Formats: sequence, structure tokens, C-alpha cells
Amino acid sequence: MQIPTSSSSFSNYRLTLSTCAHTSVHHRTCMQVVVTFTSMSL
Repeated sequence: MQIPTSSSSFSNYRLTLSTCAHTSVHHRTCMQVVVTFTSMSL
């Protein structure tokens, strides 16, 4: 996995992971969001 180069994308990425980790969001939905962020940052 590559880390997004822009700080704003990285912050959003970390925020998304934190939100997924601390809420009752379905795991599948969480993974879709993570994949989307990863795809955007590549």
C-alpha cells in the first residue's frame, strides 16, 4: 500500500480509517471507502 503524497489526502485517509475504526459502520462499506481513497491517491 502506498501512502498518499498530499497531506490533505493523507489526513482524509487517516480520518476515514479512524471513523471506520470507531463507528459501527459495516466492514464492507468501510473497505469500499478505503479502496476508493487508495485508488484516488495512486
